Amino acid sequence: MKGTLLLANVFNRCFGGTKTAWSTAYPANSQVCGYGSNGSAFIGTPTNAGGMTNGYGWYYGASGADPANGTTGYPKVFDYPYIPVSGAIPLQAYFQLQIKL
Repeated sequence: MKGTLLLANVFNRCFGGTKTAWSTAYPANSQVCGYGSNGSAFIGTPTNAGGMTNGYGWYYGASGADPANGTTGYPKVFDYPYIPVSGAIPLQAYFQLQIKL
């Protein structure tokens, strides 16, 4: 009789990639391994230096964190067009038992 135990995803760590504003705000780690579209949560800025529209600009003042928008905490997720795709890969265990007659 022979038993074998295989453990997968014991250590999960993501790293590397291109440095961007959203990867600096949400660095790769054991939970963040990629980035996806932020959809309609990105409020952005009304215009950049070239006069092009970056985001929706749905706020008062110079930015979403401007006091004209109120004193409630301002989540940084609104500032980036991409957000982290998070979720750890679960630990997996496989056990095999071989019996020879």
